[in-house]
Amino acid sequence: MSGLNRRQHLPAVVVAVLVTVMAGLASTPNASGASGHPSPRSVVRNGVIAFGLDPGSGERIMTVNPDGSHLRTLVRYRHGAANDPAWSLTGRRLAYAKITDQGCHIILARRDATHRRDLTGQRTGCEQSPVFSPNGRRILFVEQRCGACRLWIAGMDLRGGHRHRILAVGAHRELGSIALSPDGRRIAFESTNASRPYRRALLVAGRDGTHLHTLVPGQLDVGVHFDWSATGRWLVYTRWSESPPGHEANVALISPDGTRHRRLTHVDTPGRAAGGATFSPDGRKVVYRFANLDKERYFLCTMRVDGTHKRRLMEFPETPEENAWAPRVG
Repeated sequence: MSGLNRRQHLPAVVVAVLVTVMAGLASTPNASGASGHPSPRSVVRNGVIAFGLDPGSGERIMTVNPDGSHLRTLVRYRHGAANDPAWSLTGRRLAYAKITDQGCHIILARRDATHRRDLTGQRTGCEQSPVFSPNGRRILFVEQRCGACRLWIAGMDLRGGHRHRILAVGAHRELGSIALSPDGRRIAFESTNASRPYRRALLVAGRDGTHLHTLVPGQLDVGVHFDWSATGRWLVYTRWSESPPGHEANVALISPDGTRHRRLTHVDTPGRAAGGATFSPDGRKVVYRFANLDKERYFLCTMRVDGTHKRRLMEFPETPEENAWAPRVG
C-alpha cells in the first residue's frame, strides 16, 4: 500500500439504486475555477487547512496556515479518533467524524472546535464522511447501521433531525468519500468492489437520482478523497492512488461530464506519490499530499490550479489525510 490511502472503508457494499431526491440544497454564487479567472465570489480569502494525522496515538484533526505556519491540534480524543473534517461555506462551522469502539458519530462544532454537538446521538452503527450543503443548513454523510446492513448516503439538519436517505448501495462494494457540487445539484462519490479494493471508481449523479454515470473507471483507481471546484466545472482527484507497478499516484482534474481531463502533478519516479487534493476556497489553488515512500517522508503541499508554483508547507512522519481548506472568517 502506498501510504496515501490508509483510510478504512466501511464493510463491503454495491451501488444499487438511487431512491429519493436530495432536499434542502440551495445554490450559491460561484468562485473562480480551474481557469483561474475571477468571478463575483473571488473575494473569498483562504483560511486554515485542516487534515487528519495519526502520529501513533490515534488520529486527530490538525490545522495549519496556507503559508505553513501555526500548526496546531484542533480535535483530539483520548479514547477515539477524529477524521473527515469538513467546513461550511462560510467557514464558521466544522463537521467531522468521531470514531470509537462503539461506532462512528458525526460531530458539529464551531470553527475552533468548541461547542461540539453529537448529531448521531444514540443511533447504532456508523455515520461518517460529512459534507455541508451549499446553504449550510444540512449535512450529507455516509450511514450504516450494522456490519451487514445496507449502506446509504443520507442527509440531516444541523440538529441531527429531519433525516432523509438519498442513495442506497448493496452488497459486494465499498463506499468511501462523498462530495457535493457547489450548486447542490450533483453528488460525487467513490466506490469499489470489495474483492478488488484498489480499483476505486468515481461516480456522479444528479440530486434527483438521474444521470448516474461513472466519471473515472475503477481501472484508474481513484483516491478516497476528491473535491469539486468552486464553479462546479472541475473535480480534482487522485489517479492510480495505490501506485501499482508502472503507474505512480498523481493529482488530476476532470470535468463532471468527462470531456476534459489533465494531470496537475507529474510524478513518474517509483517510490513517489501525489494525491488527496482539495481546492482552496477562492478556487485558485489546490492542497495535496506528496510522499517519498522509500524514505517514509510525507509532505503537505499547495500548487496553483494549473499545476504551477508547487510549494511544500510542512513535513510529517505519517501521511496527512482528508485535507479540507477553510475560508477565512472576518
